Amino acid sequence: QMGGRFGQGAVTVTMWDGTKLPASVHSMDQQSDVALVKLTKMPAKPLPVASIGSSALLRPGEWVVALGSPLHLMNTVTAGIVSSG
Repeated sequence: QMGGRFGQGAVTVTMWDGTKLPASVHSMDQQSDVALVKLTKMPAKPLPVASIGSSALLRPGEWVVALGSPLHLMNTVTAGIVSSG
């Protein structure tokens, strides 16, 4: 969750546990309401990390996320549910 308005250089990132951290806006897309922010001060404890899975282990019904730059588009994110095995 970001406090402040888009277009400002400095924002506050509120973590799931309520911890507030200063950050700066790296880039943003106002049309899709998404921003990439960089923390300017790291929290006292390490941040959680998403592990990379294996497509061979996917099962129908599982959520997936794809990050990339297909077809010369920049920085895309797509989410979905696996529909068949």
